[in-house]
Amino acid sequence: MAESGRLILISTPLGNLGEFPSRAVEVLKGANRIYCENTPKALKLFNYFAIEGKGLRVIHEANEAQSSERVALEVAGGAVVAYLSEAGVPGICDPGFRLVRECRKRGLRVEAVGVPSAFLNAIVISGLPTDSFAFGGFPPPKSVGRGKFFAQYCQGESTFVFYESCHRLLKSMEDLRSVVGENRFVCLAGELTKLHESVQTAPLGEIKLPADPKGEWVVCVAKKGYML
Repeated sequence: MAESGRLILISTPLGNLGEFPSRAVEVLKGANRIYCENTPKALKLFNYFAIEGKGLRVIHEANEAQSSERVALEVAGGAVVAYLSEAGVPGICDPGFRLVRECRKRGLRVEAVGVPSAFLNAIVISGLPTDSFAFGGFPPPKSVGRGKFFAQYCQGESTFVFYESCHRLLKSMEDLRSVVGENRFVCLAGELTKLHESVQTAPLGEIKLPADPKGEWVVCVAKKGYML
C-alpha cells in the first residue's frame, strides 16, 4: 500500500452550504477520486466552492456493497478517495459503513472530515456497525465502577462508544478486557483530525496500547460476535 492511500469520509451540510468546512474543500480539490451519494447535490456543492476538474461516481445504498471492494483496492493502490454523503455524516443512517469496513479489513487508512463530534468521527471510521450505537460518555474513575459500566453497556446488540482520558486509558482498557474478553472487536482512536491521529480496529487482545497516551480517547466496542 502506498502511504498516501486513504479513504476520506466528508460530511456535508444539511442545507446551508456555508457550513461546509474549508478543510473539506481542500480535500476534495486534492483527491484522486470522488464518490458521492447524490450527484446533483454534490455538483451544487462543487459549483458553490469552485471545485473543478473532478469526475464523480455514485455510491448509494443500492450499490454500496458491490462498490466497496473496488474502492478499497483503489485506496490500497495509493489513491486518495473521498466519499460525500448527500446530507449529514457518511455511515450514520447513510451509506459509508461498507466502504470503511472493506478498507479496515485491509488495514487501510480511513479519515473523516467535517464531523464536529469525536465519538461520531470515531464510529464512522471504525469499521464497526453504525446502524445502531449507544454513547456512554466517560466511564467511572474507579476500576469497580468501570467494570459495572462495561458489563451493563457492552452486552447489547449495538456498537457501544465511550470516551476516556489519557490518565485512565490503560487501566480502562484492562477493565474492558476483563469484561468482554480479548476476542471482542474494538476501535481505539486518539488525536482525531490532528497530526498524530491514531486509529486501530482489531480484536481487543491485538490492540497496541500507547505507552504514554496523550489527550482524550474514543473507544468503540462491537456487539458480541461481530467480526470484520
